[in-house]
Amino acid sequence: MIIKTKNLIIRDFQEKDTMGLLEYLSHPRVNCFADDRLYSEESALAYISNTPKDMLRYAVCLKEDDFIIGDVFALREYTDTFSVGWHFNQRFEGKGLAYEAATEFLDYLFCDAGARRVYGFVEDVEKTEHAGTASGVEKCLKMAIGLKNTAIDYQIVAF
Repeated sequence: MIIKTKNLIIRDFQEKDTMGLLEYLSHPRVNCFADDRLYSEESALAYISNTPKDMLRYAVCLKEDDFIIGDVFALREYTDTFSVGWHFNQRFEGKGLAYEAATEFLDYLFCDAGARRVYGFVEDVEKTEHAGTASGVEKCLKMAIGLKNTAIDYQIVAF
């Protein structure tokens, strides 16, 4: 799968992504992703190579040089229901890139992957207007809903 946006390429992981992946997942900043912590190049390679069967997981890379800056993922829980999330490198925050990636990924889920219902959990609701916050997730979901003219459900749970 490849999605191209103004600034990004969302694609399958490649072996060359291990160091960039390690850079942002060696110290996950959100507690609910602590289990995704990577400790070595080998663990990063295992993360890339061992995607669970019911999960869609893709690298988010800068279009200019194909450097990985994050990843988006969705766990298929039922035929048309997905739990969604994303990880992003802190060095690239504040540029709208997570929002750009999340919006396009959600569009892909609704238009191409058969999603009718998505939900996401948000741990840090103190920050606002970012793709990783409750308001940002809702903004991304509403953007994706506007891209597809069908009835869909979404839920945001903040804790």
